[in-house]
Order: sequence, then structure tokens, then C-alpha cells
Amino acid sequence: MEEYGNYISVALLPLLAILQPHSWKIFVYSRLGMDVKDLVQKLPSNSNTSIINFYVMKNLDTVTYTEYTKILENALKSNDDADFVTYIKYRLLPMEYEMESKDYLPIMMCANDCPLVDRYLIFLDIFENILLQDLSQYKFILSRYTVHLEGVNDERLQAMCFCVGSLQDRLKYKAKHKLLKAKEYLIAGDIGKCQDIAVEYLEKCPYCLQAINIVAESEIKLQNRCVQFEGTILREILDSIEFVYIMQEGWKQKLFALKKLFNCCNMSVWAQELNASVTNSYTSLENEYYLIRRKKMCLQFLDIETICECLSREDALEYLSQWFTENKYIRFRYVLLERDYGQADGLVENIDIKCIIGIRDANKDYNEKKMHLNMVIDSGNTFWIRASKYYLSSLDEKTQFMEVMQFAVSLLTENMDKALFIPWRVYIDIIENSDGEIRSNICVPILYFIQYKYSGMETKDDLSLMCEDFLYFQGKEQPSLLNVHSDLYPKKALVFFLRYICVPDILSTALASVIKNSMDLWKERIDICQILCNIDAANERIYEEEIRILTQKRKIYSELKIIEENRIHVNTEEMRPRLMEELEGDFVRYKLYLDKRWLELLETVTQKKSQSVVVLSREPERVLKELIEKIRDAFVSSTEYGLDLTLSLSIRHGAIGDVLRRPLANAELNTIYNEKEEAYEWNHKLPREMTKEEREVIKSAIIRLNRNSRKLIPTTFALIYFNQS
Repeated sequence: MEEYGNYISVALLPLLAILQPHSWKIFVYSRLGMDVKDLVQKLPSNSNTSIINFYVMKNLDTVTYTEYTKILENALKSNDDADFVTYIKYRLLPMEYEMESKDYLPIMMCANDCPLVDRYLIFLDIFENILLQDLSQYKFILSRYTVHLEGVNDERLQAMCFCVGSLQDRLKYKAKHKLLKAKEYLIAGDIGKCQDIAVEYLEKCPYCLQAINIVAESEIKLQNRCVQFEGTILREILDSIEFVYIMQEGWKQKLFALKKLFNCCNMSVWAQELNASVTNSYTSLENEYYLIRRKKMCLQFLDIETICECLSREDALEYLSQWFTENKYIRFRYVLLERDYGQADGLVENIDIKCIIGIRDANKDYNEKKMHLNMVIDSGNTFWIRASKYYLSSLDEKTQFMEVMQFAVSLLTENMDKALFIPWRVYIDIIENSDGEIRSNICVPILYFIQYKYSGMETKDDLSLMCEDFLYFQGKEQPSLLNVHSDLYPKKALVFFLRYICVPDILSTALASVIKNSMDLWKERIDICQILCNIDAANERIYEEEIRILTQKRKIYSELKIIEENRIHVNTEEMRPRLMEELEGDFVRYKLYLDKRWLELLETVTQKKSQSVVVLSREPERVLKELIEKIRDAFVSSTEYGLDLTLSLSIRHGAIGDVLRRPLANAELNTIYNEKEEAYEWNHKLPREMTKEEREVIKSAIIRLNRNSRKLIPTTFALIYFNQS
């Protein structure tokens, strides 16, 4: 490590000390831009060789986190050893893998030949999982053996031993007072001093999750940037999580970059806990893993957060009553546990935190909570997402459902990504059992659109049905007939509904009883886009472009319709099953010839010049040509469904002339033969703007066209009849 001392920042060094030996070496080599091939070759060869190869892959700049995940999952599909697959997922996909109690033994058995440090980290992960899942039978066993671990100088281990011990055992452990002063300044509203203390601590301990979060949130609030970390990995992390915490534009790209970094350091405590923090920032309180991740964030070391989050409420209050101090922040956490929100509010001067306390207070009514929420949203910092979550979870869905639904939709119409922390599935369950009063609200189809967006195609019919219901209860057959200036529809919700939901793909089902063909469907969408140009002028260019494309589609479709009407139809649907059965063997043979391995075999045989083997150098092309010719012949000469049958039937019934002259009739270019005058007459009206001379020229040209076409019919008839014979 001394060789790379000039490169690796102060922020990186403590981070390396807690990574697996092989993993951190590959990580550092990759960060330095060095070739890891020699390093991997020098590593000991054992059952973990495949894991090392994946360590190399996930550190490649060219491989994203999503690609890495898919490659690994595909590789595991072919492995039948369930225990080994579990172990590999734990080691290589820890951010996606959720450990269960049945996995403990397989993981430990597969790790037998790992270095001691790896086995110790695996033990800690299993220990932590038992705490997070609150598995009482395992916790009881662990509590009996924690006495043997007291001599291990590991803050994470001490925090977990504290959690499984009795009150008497817990008093032996001393909670850390790290960052308590910074947190006092935080609740006092002095964000500047809070940031200074956190920055100073972070310079000494750059892997501290709480300090990272305090610095990130204070930078967002103060709109400043701590220059102390410039040029370090820590600065990259701070920049990325600040985007994610407030869902700033481009936050998903930052999130994927963070996921890749966390994955590269997946056995590191700071990476696991920061991943939990980042994931919880955009996850709803109703998510099944939200509380587990929240506990996980507090097990890096033992402090006030560990006590409040990882112990039961009763145990935490009992312990804190023995440990009560004059520290204002500890008193604040104590009264929060007691749910004494009035006293908690008195200890706080930070407006954002006061607002969240007001939202969580069950004694506050709807209007008071709404007022507190608006104050946080207007501040534009990280607290607005937390406040929105608490607000949504604090309202009674049965008595205040309309208010809940309207607020949720107001967030969704601003940014659809907010669906990640809104419990929209709960709302849809309520709507499913609701009456017309709720279904007549424009928010309902919007919630179903979010379900369609995040749950997939199987929910498309539900969305179409709710769209149809909404229009029915509004007394309108089509969206373009809605009164867009009515106060019934909030403007953002109306624009969202018309822009994203009233599209041909969804309306084709929702308006099936009203609109019968694609031309009318596109016309409806054009009308909707024209409405949107008026009510959403900021996006007028987008709607005008869509109108241009749809207008062009309608013109093309009308021309294609003319062609389709004038075709001589062949029953291809009836021909297809028989042809597929007859030609399947030829098609399989063609695909085989395209296989590179088969071509290499042919090439090998050709090079040997074996006299007993004849190789056709252009075999794939020959087979393809045969396939095309057989399909063509069936199309033309099939006695059941082909072109010959269609024409011969027309000949027998004397309709061949009408078949051939149909395009002229559809275009209104056909004439009537006057036998008495022995002349052709054309009686269609021409535009009045034309002169008499122009009319005569056009009329004579049409009559000449009809005369010549009639002369061709007997010749065509004779040729067809001759071929049939």
C-alpha cells in the first residue's frame, strides 16, 4: 500500500482496512487503472476462483451494475447446486440478496476454505441478520455466547452484542458519544456548526455513515460544498447521494453509479449501511424491508441511534432511563420514544424537524399536518421526502382517502419517480372496493397508470377499465370532450391524464365501444394534443410534433386502405399452418447451417479434401432459396387457398373483369359504355376552377384509359384460362 500512498486519499485508507483481502486489492488496482491480470494469477487457486473472477468483472468501467447482475444471474441458472448458488449470491450479489435463516448453514459450509477474516465477516453478517429479522430463538443462543466475544475490539460486534444482551449485560457496554454535539446543533437549527463538527469527524473517520449523511444534508440545506474532500472517493459519494436524497434531475444515473461502487465494496460495513440509507431515502414506510434497513444503518457502532432503533421501544426506554444525561439530543430521542410530541417540539428549534414532529403527532388534525407539510416542501431540502412519507402514513385511508389520494397524485404529476415512496398499492386496493364517487375522480386513472408503469403489461386492462369508468362517470364518451376549464380537475392532474394516459395504446381498449378503427383513434389523439397545446403551452412543441406524426400516419393509412381494398386476396392464414408443418425441417436445417460451429466443421472437412464427403460451399443460401420458392409456389398454385384458385373462381362466375377494374371504380375513374352511341360516358363532376378545355382533356384521358383496360381483360382472361387448363 505504501507504493500507492500518493494516490489513495485519506478517505480511502480506513475504508480498505475492512474489505476482504482479495476484493480490496482488485478494487484498488482498478481505481489506479492498473492491470489486475497478474494479481489474479498470483492469488491462491481454490473453490473461490470463480468469485475472484467476478470481483474483476464488477470493477470494470465498461460493466454497469445492472449488466453485472444480469450476467451473474444467467451464470447461476445453469448450476443445480442450491447451496453453492446461495453462497455465490451472498458473496457477489449482497445488495440484491436477502438472507434467510435456512441459508446460514450452507453459507458457513461453503466458506470453510476462506481466509479467517472472510469467515469472521460472514459470522458478523449472520449475527446481524438474526438481529434484523428479530429471530428470538437464535438471539437467545447468541446471548449466551456473547461473553466470549467481549475481548474482540470491533465496534460493530459490540453494537450487536449489546442488542442481544439483557439490561444488566447492556450496562457493561458504553455507548459512543460520536457526533452528539453535531446533533445538538442540528435540532437547535445551527446547521453551520453542525456541518463543521461532522466534517472534522469525517476527515478522521471517512467511513462513518452518520457523518456522511449529516454533511450531505447540510450541504443541500446551506447550498455549499465542503472542499476538504475534493478529489476523493468520499466526494464522489457525497455528490451522488445529494442527488438521490432530493431526487434531483439525473438522480437515477447517480444511483446506479453508487450501486456499482457499493457492489465493488460489498463486504464492507460502510457500503452495506450506506446502501441501506440510500435505498430507504426513496422507499415508502410500508415497504417490507424499510424497518430492517433502518436498523441496519444503526449497527456500525453503538450509540444513541442503535439504542432507539435496534431495541424494542420498551427496552430502549428502560435502558435510557438508566443512562439519562443532560444532553439535549438524548432527551429529545427519549421523549420521541415516549411519543410525547409536545415536549419533543419544545426541545427543537430546527423548523424542518418541528414540522415533521407536527406531522407525526396523532393529536394534530388534517389541516395542521397539511400546513406543516407545505412548510417543509417549500424549504426544498432532504426533509420534504421524509415529511411526505410521514404525512401519507399518518392519514386514515378510510376517512381521509380523498385527501390522501389527491396529495399522492399531486406528487406523482410533478415527478413519476416519487411513486417509489408513495404506497400506491394500498390506494389501489381501496379503489377496487370503492363506488362511483371515488372512481369519478381523475386521480384514479393516474394511480392505475403508475401501477401499469411499475407492475408491467398485465395491469394494462385495469388501467383501460378505470379510464373508461372515469369518462362514464363524467358523462363523456371521449377525453377530448372533457371540459378542460372546469374546477373539477386540478390542472397538473388533467395535463398528466391527457398526456400520458389518453394515448392510442390505452384508448384502443378504453374507447372500444366508441371508436371502431385506427383512423378515428388517431383523430381523437390529435384532438387531445390540440387541447394540450392550449393548457400546457410549455410543452407545445412536443404536442405539435405528435400531431404532425399522427397526421402523416392517417394519410399513409388511407392510401394503404385503398391498396388493401383493391388487392386480389389470398387466404394466407389457412396456408400458414400447413406450410409451417411441411417446411419446418428445411428451416431447422437452414438455421443449423448458419451456426458458426457447423460452418467451422464444413471448413475443416473441406480442408481435409476427403473424397468420400461432398461439401457445398453455399449450402445456407441454397436451402434458403428452396424455402422461398416453395412458399412462392404454394402462394400461387395452392388448389385450396392460392392465387390460382381465387382467379379461377372469378373466371367461372364471370367476375374477373370486375376484379381487374375495381381500382378504377374505387378512384371514381370508371365509365359507362353507351351501346346506342357506341361510346364511353364519364359523368363525375370536376372542380369548377377548371376551364372547359381542361375538363375535356381530363375526360378524354379517362375514357381512353377505360377503353384500353377493357381491351386487356379478354387477353388476361385467355392467359389465365390457358394456364388453368
